[in-house]
Amino acid sequence: ECEMALRGGRRVIARTTLIPEIAADGSVAGCFELTFDVTEQKRAQEMLVKAQKMEALGQLTGGLAHDFNNILTVIIGNLSALTDARSGDAAVAEFVEPAVDAARRGAELIKALMSFSRNQPLEARAADVAPLVASVARMVRRSLPESLRLDIDAGHIPLWAWIDADQLQNALLNLILNARDATSAPAPAPEGRIGVHMSTQALDKAAAAALQVEPGRYVLIDISDNGSGMDAQTLARMFEPFFTTKRPGLGTGLGLAMVYGFARQSGGATSARSTPGQGTTVSMWLPATDPATDAVLPVDVIDVIDVVDVIDVIDNSARGEQGLALLVDDNAEVRKVVRRSLLELGFTVIEAENGTEAMQMLDQTPGIVLLLSDVVMPGSVDGWMLAAHARKHCAVPRVVLMSGYAPDLVQITDVPMLAKPFTRMQLAALLDEGAW
Repeated sequence: ECEMALRGGRRVIARTTLIPEIAADGSVAGCFELTFDVTEQKRAQEMLVKAQKMEALGQLTGGLAHDFNNILTVIIGNLSALTDARSGDAAVAEFVEPAVDAARRGAELIKALMSFSRNQPLEARAADVAPLVASVARMVRRSLPESLRLDIDAGHIPLWAWIDADQLQNALLNLILNARDATSAPAPAPEGRIGVHMSTQALDKAAAAALQVEPGRYVLIDISDNGSGMDAQTLARMFEPFFTTKRPGLGTGLGLAMVYGFARQSGGATSARSTPGQGTTVSMWLPATDPATDAVLPVDVIDVIDVVDVIDVIDNSARGEQGLALLVDDNAEVRKVVRRSLLELGFTVIEAENGTEAMQMLDQTPGIVLLLSDVVMPGSVDGWMLAAHARKHCAVPRVVLMSGYAPDLVQITDVPMLAKPFTRMQLAALLDEGAW
């Protein structure tokens, strides 16, 4: 096999076989040459190997996320309870609060892993991409040096995609900040430049196959920079979790992995091209959709922080009796933490350690007003089956699923989902919102 240039300048990979022609006296008189163009075959093999590698990494990180999220649920839950019980103790502020903060940072890392493994719950809907990009640009400009220019080109046509708007903004933030770091690397361009260009593209069967997506219309977002660029080896690994070219302490290597997972889970794809010393362009392909009647409004990060602060001061003392709740989780320590939260919210709690036991309790216990169940449990009955049974046969008015890792998270789209680890305030906020 060798690479060769055709007359038109196109380069291909050729596979040549030489077959000797044997003369009557047994000597080699010559040979036949058979040459085939195997460019597409080699490309397909490389795509398959890459897809299998990323899928294996996704399964590994998803399994780790499940176990670590259960551990973090227990840690954060118990430390938060200790903080509430010893609110006036100076030792709590010195020792416990830093531990809670560290555990929450761990939860954010696990959340990024779940995004890569495509098991992060998405609240997808039709969203106009341009305002979301503009919102991220307004926020990120505060962190850019004066020598770095950020250009946004949204075109003249509204670009609607079927996405989780919050996750898209997180992905854009990661990509722009990576571009910022690339333009600050050694030997930068005289004037740093980051460009965000948006358009719609129709992918035919061949183009879609190259990106491993379905043919159709997509919103294409290109984030380009004129920074240090990457060589072929770095480019091939850029979306792998924990792979980073930054110095220790400057990056976790999860930002681009999260972008990759978000795009794939949304039904889209990512691609990148780069040349050392000339910059990089990362592309996100997101499934296009028709405009929605209720547009998704962009939310700045500072607004999110304000909302969280408001939620954290909700007074649960005035809730009163909420009724009987069935709590289902195969981890006893997780049940202990969540049970405490439910009791503080005014519920009377009964517990089950697996789906089969919980289904029997649903059938035999009248008056259950809330089912709060883990998704992945041992045995033949998982959280999805339990939720469907509670609604269809037991008329349970409120059903909530929780999980640190849940394959096929969209099986029941109208069941609220809590991602572990969660706080009592987050549980309270979910129970308070919407109609049940």
